Amino acid sequence: MIELVFYISIGFILYAAFNALSFAALNRRNSDKLWFAALAICVGFYQYFTLQYFVSPDIEGSVLALRFQNLFLQICIPLFCAYTAACCQQTRYPRMPYVVVLLLLALMPFNFIMPFGLRYETLEGLRTFTIWGKEVSVLKGNISPISYIQYVICFAVLVWVSLQFKHLIKHSRATTYIACVASLLLVALVSAILIESGHLDFFYLSGFACILLMIQASISQAAERRSNNRKLGITSLKLDQELRRSSAHKTRSNQLVQVVEQSPNAIVICENGGTVTSMNQAGIDFWGGRLDQSNINLLNELAVTYGGFNLRPHAISAMGHLTLPPIKSNKLPNTINQYLPSNITLEFDIYTTVDLNNEIDLIVIYSRDVTEEYFSQQAFEHLARSVSYSSDSSFFDGLVSHLSALVGASAAFVGKITSNKQQIETVSLMVNGKITRNVTYDLNGTPSLKVITDRECHFAQGIQAAFPEDATLRELNIESYVGVPLFDKESEIIGILTILDIKPIVETPHLIHILNILAARASAEIQRQTAETRMNRMAYEDHLTGLPNRARANEHLASLLKTIRSTPQTATLLNANIDHFKMINDELGHSTGDQIINAISIKMRELFPPSVFISRYGGDELLFISMNTSQTAVELAHEVLRAFHQPISIGEHVVDVSATIGIVQLSQHTQSSLAAIRQSELALYHAKDNVRGSFYEYEDSLESEAKNNLIIQTLLKQAITNNELEVHYQPQVNANGKLFGAEALVRWPNSPQGPISPAVFVPIAEQSGLIHKLGDWVFERCIEQLTVWHNNNQFDGHLSINVSAWQFALPGFVERTTERIKRSNLPISYFCIELTETGLLSDIGDTVNKLKQLRTFGLKIALDDFGTGYSSLAYLQQLPLDILKIDKLFVDELETNATSSLASTMISMSHQMKLDVVAEGVETAQQVDALEALKCDIYQGYHFAKPMPAVEFIEWTHRYTTPLNQPDSSRSK
Repeated sequence: MIELVFYISIGFILYAAFNALSFAALNRRNSDKLWFAALAICVGFYQYFTLQYFVSPDIEGSVLALRFQNLFLQICIPLFCAYTAACCQQTRYPRMPYVVVLLLLALMPFNFIMPFGLRYETLEGLRTFTIWGKEVSVLKGNISPISYIQYVICFAVLVWVSLQFKHLIKHSRATTYIACVASLLLVALVSAILIESGHLDFFYLSGFACILLMIQASISQAAERRSNNRKLGITSLKLDQELRRSSAHKTRSNQLVQVVEQSPNAIVICENGGTVTSMNQAGIDFWGGRLDQSNINLLNELAVTYGGFNLRPHAISAMGHLTLPPIKSNKLPNTINQYLPSNITLEFDIYTTVDLNNEIDLIVIYSRDVTEEYFSQQAFEHLARSVSYSSDSSFFDGLVSHLSALVGASAAFVGKITSNKQQIETVSLMVNGKITRNVTYDLNGTPSLKVITDRECHFAQGIQAAFPEDATLRELNIESYVGVPLFDKESEIIGILTILDIKPIVETPHLIHILNILAARASAEIQRQTAETRMNRMAYEDHLTGLPNRARANEHLASLLKTIRSTPQTATLLNANIDHFKMINDELGHSTGDQIINAISIKMRELFPPSVFISRYGGDELLFISMNTSQTAVELAHEVLRAFHQPISIGEHVVDVSATIGIVQLSQHTQSSLAAIRQSELALYHAKDNVRGSFYEYEDSLESEAKNNLIIQTLLKQAITNNELEVHYQPQVNANGKLFGAEALVRWPNSPQGPISPAVFVPIAEQSGLIHKLGDWVFERCIEQLTVWHNNNQFDGHLSINVSAWQFALPGFVERTTERIKRSNLPISYFCIELTETGLLSDIGDTVNKLKQLRTFGLKIALDDFGTGYSSLAYLQQLPLDILKIDKLFVDELETNATSSLASTMISMSHQMKLDVVAEGVETAQQVDALEALKCDIYQGYHFAKPMPAVEFIEWTHRYTTPLNQPDSSRSK
């Protein structure tokens, strides 16, 4: 069995050697194939003597076989290095193979000089063992030191081979394969040492490891043969295609010769140097003779005339073709001019052709008579300059100037038909070479009317006799007239274009054509300017009032600030906002609101001079900008307020309006228009917070306040998210000293800025929109606390929860509120919704509807701050309420007037409406006595208890037993 394995391996190795030799014979450049063949032959001999070594029956035969096996091993090692270098092409440590050869040549004599060969220094005999059922024997003895040197050389070679293929492994599967073979050879080397030292009973593996290399090489050579065959097939196919292309090229060449000969264009063919070699019949007719018989170098002649053009054949070929500008025949050299008619204009097109080697072989020159085209082109270029001006009045000035110069006319103009259709208004008028002032004249009795009615008018002469009523014709001594109409896109006549002259004008189709082209351009420009004017009005004018809008105001303000920075001037900016305009819209309708805005705008334009810039900056916001140094900002503000306070009659309604104004003084220090607007808005908001219908002048502290408000807004948002706020509870007690209920009040005691009052952060929440998140947070905390009290039986009454007007106005407020209460599973009697008077009266219809739904659900409704709004008594009876809360303002009056008529009226009216009355802000016993005398029902204030956290509130309810007019020791402000 073992002999069969070895002989099969030897046969395959020799086959691989023969295959490599045959491949190398076909391609002499494949040196790696030759090295591989030599290596394979040596490996084959190595395998053969390895087999003889194992099967030899005696020591002498084994020693001899081992000597030859070692000899071929020493030959294989440098061949393996050479093959590796050929495969890698660029080797690392290139001197390594030479060192290996020298070392192995030095070792070879020892293989035959030493008595037992290079491997063993002394022998003890044969060591016999069985492999695959076959008894084999190997020498047994001491390994010689020289043998170890040879093993080191082999190991170094394998390491060197691995280094060569390391950088190629990722690029080639074959190199990866060879590197694996090197690794297997390293394993075989180790096994050989073990076999010779007597530690391993097996045969040498080096030859079998090389078989893997032979397999890879055979596969690679087979693939390379297939690749070469495929390339050879492709090359053959390309040659066949080239032959067919050449044949087709010859056929096309013959066809092109016929096309050139029969072409109506004048074609001159030159050799690549420029000398004329042939012409078609059209070329002979054009030139009046045969240039090809006069040895004329046409390309050189043209190069002399067109000195600024590169007429070298390669330059023309790079461009594809070259078209030379038109030229008069008398400017050409006499050598070719003599063939041409006199005073014509020519144009040349030059092309190049290439042969099969892509080399320039011919130059083809087309010649054309462009006399008429050139004349027309010059005319249109002259006219084009007339319409190249910018799109404004200079456009029409350029048009009439160049038109007049082109035809040599005394006068020309462009005119628009006025809106009454009875007159012409010139937009540009040129007389005797000068642009003059535009005029407006009547159409009747003028040739312009004929242009409009007949859509053209041409009088070569005698125009004054035809229109004797036209005084202008007589004044300018006009003899001839040509006019064409200007049409818009609907084919309606919008104006005329006219030329006039003191001498006859000969009408030609060319002249009328030019006039029509210019008329179309003039018409387009008139329409463009009209559309631009309309768009500017749309972009910069308020559609309702006709006043400048926000964009125009910003531009005007920016321009004014630029002027102020360059000159020592100041200006005043007033930002006027109509008070309660939303309520006017809601009560009277948006149409009436628009009429009020329009009436105010008309009034302002009548009252103030044009020097005061007035703009509708927003829906209910007007800007006033003035540079009048004789009038102060305050005086102007008073004047504006007086104008607003005048009643306005709109149909059946007489409306009293007022406005609140923010004032800003514009100076060199004003940063920008947007900064000025912002400052005016800050002043406006401050004025509104104080007294509506007044004004306030901007000061730097407002900016600081706004920045601080922004900081508080940011901190408040974080506080809501992080549950940093607290809910405190202030008791409400009745006349019998019994707890009636409590009001939930939000507090912010631990902000980064320290405690912040609700009077500060609640308005900021309302302005920024955070009021919705804040209101939801308070409602949820109240539900949580009521749940605790309910489970511990600690609370008997209702809890008033404040709802902002912004929350109440949201669609779905009723549904969200009732759903929250349902989910809490708490008695509905615990809940009281508390709203402010101004929040309820913004939309009375929607308010009544929502309140009815809430009361139907079972909620109590409390009206807070009663008496601080307007029209309160008129609306009170419409509102479905349960509790009326008298504002602290009226309670404080009881200190000086115990029988305040206002407080008395409110309490009496509430009792008649069967409402509970809660007096807010009760702080003294004197106030308690006065309220009790007025039969007030419920009391709330610091006289009884301050707002307290939940734990303190419950403690307070347990110890509250004192009479109303004697505060408990725990009650303090």
